Amino acid sequence: MVVPMRSRTLKPFTTTNLVVFAPENVSVDYKETGFVTRGDALIVDPGCHYKLHTELKKIVDVLPRKLIVFVTHHHRDHIGGLSAIQESNPDAILVAHVKTRNRIDGWSGKYTPVSGGENIYVNGQRLTFIFAPGHTDGHMALLHNSTRSLIVGDHCVGKGSAFLDIRSGGNMTEYFQTTYKFLELSPHVVIPMHGRVNLWPKHMLCGYLKNRRSREESILMATEDGAQTLFDIVSNVYSKVDRSFWLAAASNVRLHIDNLAVENKLPEGFSIQKFRASCGFSFKLLANLGIEFSDVGEWSFERYVVEPEFGPDSCVRTCFLAGKLMDTDKSLQDNCKWMSIEACFDCLVDAKPCSDRVGPLVLLGLGDGSMKQKLAPSLPVQEYPPGVMVVPMRSRTLKPFTTTNLVVFAPENVSVDYKETGFVTRGDALIVDPGCHYKLHTELKKIVDALPRKLIVLVTHHHRDHIGGLSAIQESNPDAVLVAHVKTKNRIDGWSDNYTPVSGGENIYVNGQSLTVIFAPGHTDGHMALLHNPTRSLIVGDHCVGKGSAFLDIRSGGNMTEYFQTTYKFLDLSPHVVIPMHGRVNLWPKHMLCGYLKNRRSREESILKATEDGAQTLFDIVSNVYSKVDRSFWLAAASNVRLHIDNLAVENKLPEGFSIQKFRASCGFSFKVRWAAGFTGSRIPFKINKRGLIMSVIAAGAGYFLLLACKKKNTIES
Repeated sequence: MVVPMRSRTLKPFTTTNLVVFAPENVSVDYKETGFVTRGDALIVDPGCHYKLHTELKKIVDVLPRKLIVFVTHHHRDHIGGLSAIQESNPDAILVAHVKTRNRIDGWSGKYTPVSGGENIYVNGQRLTFIFAPGHTDGHMALLHNSTRSLIVGDHCVGKGSAFLDIRSGGNMTEYFQTTYKFLELSPHVVIPMHGRVNLWPKHMLCGYLKNRRSREESILMATEDGAQTLFDIVSNVYSKVDRSFWLAAASNVRLHIDNLAVENKLPEGFSIQKFRASCGFSFKLLANLGIEFSDVGEWSFERYVVEPEFGPDSCVRTCFLAGKLMDTDKSLQDNCKWMSIEACFDCLVDAKPCSDRVGPLVLLGLGDGSMKQKLAPSLPVQEYPPGVMVVPMRSRTLKPFTTTNLVVFAPENVSVDYKETGFVTRGDALIVDPGCHYKLHTELKKIVDALPRKLIVLVTHHHRDHIGGLSAIQESNPDAVLVAHVKTKNRIDGWSDNYTPVSGGENIYVNGQSLTVIFAPGHTDGHMALLHNPTRSLIVGDHCVGKGSAFLDIRSGGNMTEYFQTTYKFLDLSPHVVIPMHGRVNLWPKHMLCGYLKNRRSREESILKATEDGAQTLFDIVSNVYSKVDRSFWLAAASNVRLHIDNLAVENKLPEGFSIQKFRASCGFSFKVRWAAGFTGSRIPFKINKRGLIMSVIAAGAGYFLLLACKKKNTIES
């Protein structure tokens, strides 16, 4: 019986054939000798997906308890169900080649090794093991003698050609030898583990030989035409094949070259040493970067790092390779860099704004990540600068961002002087802005539990995406100390215990390291920043964001004049790194802060020009300055315009004819009605009488508010 079961196999297939022998009513002679093992039923290659383990157990439960499990080779799509079988029938016997058994984890039951030529006895029927290397070095086949059915594992597949696993001893010479061996057996039926049963074994096997020999002739022709490297041969032979398949093709080319070398068919000028040197990463990476193989010495893979997704851009993936470049002047593409200790130092010294992220790359490549794993093994964590952990956690923040950066300081092995004075509070760890969504409170608690109990929690300001996790911290560590500006604390509900007020200039002492609190109004009137003195890392809260410009909250004391003053204050601090609470760490603080100033001043000049051109109301200024921006963003833009007008008034730059009283009178209901009418009109199809409809909406709105006013007046009079 052949049961195709869904498995984690390679395309185009989605299933692995589970083969079951369960003969009944057969005359059994238990005195028969010459068999390595006996049983009443046999299962071959239980490789189903874990979601089908329940179905596999049902199959095992209906079979006799004296069960043999034969595995042709170790690939996951052939052994995925072994654990389910062992749970259902602990007495089952595993049969496999020693090399296959050594690559299987988790089987603790009985095991019988086979190497080819042995027989097994299944309830009166004899089956013979065939050693069939080629796909792997421990690959086995099985011949059912009664029906001459040959189970070939992955030597053949139902459609296309079989893949040879070079990492597990796949060998083209042995593959050819095994194919000839199968032809000599003259089977009546071939049962592959992927695809349909084949009723024409000779036709199928000869087709495989013909296809392989034809491909080998093309490879030989490429070498005779001068191709010396793996990349050259693959690009020649598979020129008409999509490049996404070249990696798989490269494995077969290597095996064919080895076979041609064994058969002594390679041309005289072909260097097998140079070819082998061009394999591996040389083929996969360097060839695509335009590097000649003669430029590369011995080298190896170090690590592959996926950095967190800070938003709105996707995460960054980096492959680290260690090796020796013969030609040190070799130019590379923009997405690749050779680094030595000296080169890294030079890059850091000569760094220019928005160029290579050398610092984080060095730390990612060489860091052990032990603290990251200790803090949040299930969450993406970035450590940069050294000792500063940034954990982007999903929060209820504004678009385009979806996360708020939780910043963690947990210095270890630091010389601590508890006699140090001048600090408003001390602790062994510090958390900044725990603003995650309530669904991540469990993860936040795990982070808190991994930190020392003497914990400080600093909040830059009161917005929900910066304080959303305070309740979880207090549940996990009731002794934690909250540090925030008084105006921020007054807007936070729920924190009932330890609180230390700060107003700027105070120092915090965290296990031997000092951090300075910076008063940074602008975003809100109680906004704070924090400077990590050992690394000169400046945590700026929402004063800056990783992409775009920051929003100023006019309802909570947001002020453009103070925003400019705070930005100049940050520039005076000369930080090495800026850490915003939304988006990536910025390695070019001066460039970033000057960019913010330039952007704000440019917007302010546009607003000033609009007032000089006669715009007097908030709606007139917004529609002038933001005319090319979608009207859905005008409400947020209006807040910034009001703040810019206030700043221009403070700096005495507004034109003489501009009335600040008239402007402020236009900022409330009047602006919202005009914006709503314009926004609705921009969304209505052209065929509708927009003017009449808009006037009707405005009239209805005015009538509604007049009715409310009358009711209120009547209530007061009564």
